[in-house]
Amino acid sequence: MKITLDCKKGFLCVLTESDTSDGSSIRVWHPVRRAERTEIETLSGRPLTIINPTEGIYVDEEGHVFRLANRGETKPLEVEQLGAGQKSELEALLEASLMDRRRRRRTQMPPVRRARKMTAALA
Repeated sequence: MKITLDCKKGFLCVLTESDTSDGSSIRVWHPVRRAERTEIETLSGRPLTIINPTEGIYVDEEGHVFRLANRGETKPLEVEQLGAGQKSELEALLEASLMDRRRRRRTQMPPVRRARKMTAALA
């Protein structure tokens, strides 16, 4: 199981990622508090250690303590289950973006500078 800080719907969250026996994975976001974008960018991705599951208390490697919004009673903001070999939404978007960029490079016309030089040489 991997536990890190992440962002979901404007909240700083504890993200728990775990693999199941059938090869699929589950990602669960539990809210800590609403946070500003700069705070989320600074804290996102930090690994956490669970200190007290009944109170919903976690600590990062620098010793900062994070408590779930409603302690151990906190409901998840979102749960994502990926089947074996399935890609997350972010992975799918990244792959589509890269494929689109490659497609555009293949069909791209030569730069205008080259076309002018070629026209000047023909005159």
